[in-house]
Amino acid sequence: MRVCLQCVCTCSVYISSHNFDPFSEISVIIGHIAIIIIIPRTISILTSLLLSHGSRRRFGIGTFFGRSRRSGKFALLHSSVTILSGKDGEGGGSNGTQTMGITPEVRRPRERFKDVLFNSIEDMQEQSGNPSFGRFLDAGTGLHSLRWIASLLEREDDEVSEETVGLSSKDVTNTFIENFTAITADESMRKNVRIEASKLGIDTTNESGRAEILIGNWANDMIYERAENAREVASAAGYLCYDELYDTILADYLVGAMDGFSPYYQDRIFDRLKVHLKPSGRLYVIGLQPIPNKANGDANLFCRVTRLRDSCILLAGHRCYREYPLDWIVRHMKKSGFDIVKTEKHPIRYSYIAIKRQLDVARSKLPLFPSKELAEEMKKSIDNLDAECKAAIERSPRKRIQIGFDYIVCGEMKSS
Repeated sequence: MRVCLQCVCTCSVYISSHNFDPFSEISVIIGHIAIIIIIPRTISILTSLLLSHGSRRRFGIGTFFGRSRRSGKFALLHSSVTILSGKDGEGGGSNGTQTMGITPEVRRPRERFKDVLFNSIEDMQEQSGNPSFGRFLDAGTGLHSLRWIASLLEREDDEVSEETVGLSSKDVTNTFIENFTAITADESMRKNVRIEASKLGIDTTNESGRAEILIGNWANDMIYERAENAREVASAAGYLCYDELYDTILADYLVGAMDGFSPYYQDRIFDRLKVHLKPSGRLYVIGLQPIPNKANGDANLFCRVTRLRDSCILLAGHRCYREYPLDWIVRHMKKSGFDIVKTEKHPIRYSYIAIKRQLDVARSKLPLFPSKELAEEMKKSIDNLDAECKAAIERSPRKRIQIGFDYIVCGEMKSS
């Protein structure tokens, strides 16, 4: 705004001091610039300031003049103001953004997090017309999803970062997250996530209001309003995210992991999550299509790996994860009142490292076997299958074994 006023004043002084003929060609051009471009933008910004009183305001460096990072030249840009009401983003347009008829602020794009599934979710969000995920809930967090969230978390220096200079459009994203809550049912995972958050520079203290990491189980669906006895009241104390609403919820392999923490609750998880989603909010579900018992060619090796891994988990007295197919997810999301916006399939090509990781899970369970003899025999089976997989990978042109796919389902909550 100050730049605009200075430009107007400079034009006036320059004309006066040089005694320009008011009918000269130069004075006419300068007058047109002041009247048509500079003065309207000044009025627009002043109006925005008055209307946005009491709200959080952010003005980009390029509000009046924008600099091209490629050419280094200055160019006139459209004035822009983005107004976000409160940390929860309540009120206004979609995901809490109020535009008030003014072009939304253009943030500098960020370098993409290197993950094809999360990149697809970013694309889906941008295609919605609103790059903001708003208030974000990671319903089953882990280190990988936390790192992705950290890459999108809105920071104070977003408008001045030059980290994306020289990158192609496919390597950057305009999406961002205002604040987030992350849930895990495992105490050790919560500790690991907190440590990772600290390394990523994320403040998870209650004072920050930007990030919160909680431990709990979605299967605990008793709320105080329905509690009829002391036991139910005590259970209600562990109700996750009570009275909290979010613009976006991520269920990253959550349904498949539930058999280990809250078995037989899978058919109710979307009803449980939807009570925390704002009208027209989005739920993104990532899952793994179940691996078949048998397949043709070298793909059958991975089928054998999964069977052997699960056998070791069960012999150690633990529960296996149970993946659910894409059509099951879509069917149950529709039953819970979601409109399916889009689904995607992403074929999986397993490297030897990825296969060995599954076999190492099997190896880690051997000390928990009921007998040493059984563990020793199982170890031989694991080692033999490991060697078979390594040989198959080495003779493969792509050094991969392709089988199955990951999927993404984007669901939108119907407006009441």
